[in-house]
Amino acid sequence: MGTKNLQDVQPVELTVEHGVAMASSLQVAKHFEKDHNQVLRKIRSLIKNLPEERNVCNFTPINISKELGHAMRQDPTYLLNRDAFTLLAMKFTGKKALAWQLQYIEAFNSMEAALRQQAAGEMCHADIPPQESEEIRHGRMVKIFRALLAHWANLDNLPLETAETSLCLHLNVRRLEDCTLGDTDRAFSFLFRAQHLPVNTGEKAAEEQLDCIRLIADGCTQFRAYRDGDLYGFLKRAYGLAPEDFECLTIRSANKIIFALSGLFFTLWGNSEYLSKRTRLFASRAYHAHGPQKRPPSSRNRVCPEFLPPCREIQQ
Repeated sequence: MGTKNLQDVQPVELTVEHGVAMASSLQVAKHFEKDHNQVLRKIRSLIKNLPEERNVCNFTPINISKELGHAMRQDPTYLLNRDAFTLLAMKFTGKKALAWQLQYIEAFNSMEAALRQQAAGEMCHADIPPQESEEIRHGRMVKIFRALLAHWANLDNLPLETAETSLCLHLNVRRLEDCTLGDTDRAFSFLFRAQHLPVNTGEKAAEEQLDCIRLIADGCTQFRAYRDGDLYGFLKRAYGLAPEDFECLTIRSANKIIFALSGLFFTLWGNSEYLSKRTRLFASRAYHAHGPQKRPPSSRNRVCPEFLPPCREIQQ
């Protein structure tokens, strides 16, 4: 059988086992014109001589039922993934063997591309939640706005109705229920500024509040994100406040800054704990895989993130 007559033989057909493209040793023997028992011996020799860490070379033993008269016989066969087939096919030489090797490579490429596309489609389908109706989404938005308004009212000691009226005036609607989903960004921007930016009206802050601000700010500088940065410079840019300006803060302004810095502190803390766990996990994996590793030099050029927009006074 010449190379030009390869298509006269059964074409390459792969199966899928647990999401992996596999070739049958029985089909390999037929294509490469080898006795199947001889192929089985080569496979068993490879399995015996492969190091334990080469588990990626997957030879999966199965039995094929073959009818013999009125009886059934179980013939041993192996399923080979791409790496296992490659190791086995390297033992076959000649022009016809090369032609079949190329056909198997093409078959593996096509099958694996189809499996990746299928997996990507399933992942996208699983990640997209069912689309809720616009009415339900609007109801959720109004409830979220009212929760943020309650927080603002508590911070500034305002009646809840006053806070809600202020947002409605900003959105140019009569009632909160009249706002649309398109108003979300404008509403969140207004509520963010209302909750976080200082207001220079009212009684001056107590010394205990100012101490809280200093202690929380110093705590933030202990994390890597701000260790090499200028947290007080960030406060100056975000709030228009320098450390010497703390003495002029009002009670409401101090409460807002304490709230904002506390949120920043716990965000940094949570990120630090998560990164520490991930770092320890990766270090453990690297140690078991490659032995002790040299620690790379740490970067000293870290950027201080901007969490808040430029400061604007809120007139009340």
